[in-house]
Amino acid sequence: MFYLDIFGGEVERLVKSGGVWQLAPPVAGQPTPTAWASGLSFVVALRVGPDGALWFVQHAFSHPTPTLVRIRPIPTRTVTVISGDAQIGPASEGLSAPLVVQIRDLQGAPLPGADVYFTPSPGAVLSNTGPVAADANGFAQASVRAPLAGGEFSVSVASPSSVSAVTFDLFSRRLDADVNGSNLTVSIDNRTFAPNPQVPYVVMLSFPGSPTFPTVVGPLCVDPTYALAVVIEDGIGAFGNVSFSGAGGFGNPGMTRTYPLPPGLFTGLLLRFQAVGFDAVGGWFRTNCETHQF
Repeated sequence: MFYLDIFGGEVERLVKSGGVWQLAPPVAGQPTPTAWASGLSFVVALRVGPDGALWFVQHAFSHPTPTLVRIRPIPTRTVTVISGDAQIGPASEGLSAPLVVQIRDLQGAPLPGADVYFTPSPGAVLSNTGPVAADANGFAQASVRAPLAGGEFSVSVASPSSVSAVTFDLFSRRLDADVNGSNLTVSIDNRTFAPNPQVPYVVMLSFPGSPTFPTVVGPLCVDPTYALAVVIEDGIGAFGNVSFSGAGGFGNPGMTRTYPLPPGLFTGLLLRFQAVGFDAVGGWFRTNCETHQF
């Protein structure tokens, strides 16, 4: 246990032995036999962070410069990305592959049982809470659900006393539909690693009642064969290359299309929108199912 003398500016340590807390024996580098650190004047908060470091704040009223300071442990391990990086998945759905890292000591040996912390960016949700214990070979993994908002997101991974954290660079593929005045706007937020970013789409909408349609890329909430479903963009050619916007069904790699509507056409209806596309690197994909009450 670390504790701090706010007026003396010294950090001291306690250890528990036989159910009794007592002053910890000194370690190499201590400024005095009792003080583990000194010179920490005007500190008003001291915490141990998930990275194993001590974090403290020096108060602006008493200290010339308000300061947030990190005292980190000497690095003893490394974190390496093994698999799961650069994934793209439908918004608000789980990515297809787990995020896998390996923890090793500085000599390269795996560290079984090491605590590993996965920290997602806002909106993304992990399958687990708290640290993940590395297995016998130093591997740790977590599954993540993409944020509802489209675009880039990330998951950083660290282990206490690791040299540095690693980051998984991920993407939430999202279709959004909205009515502004007499216009329906459908936009797709997408990413591709193909050298040619032209992506063909089939964009569909359905009135209430469409059954789920199974496909190789997962279930679609709009069945294009349903009587009250409409394909509004076809960049693939499966539906006669129809384009109700007149701009075609190709994105670069995302796409935004606007459709004039007769007044009151969708008023009071709950419609579903979804798109499938083909990526030259990743193959066939689908977007999220966007449900919109008009």
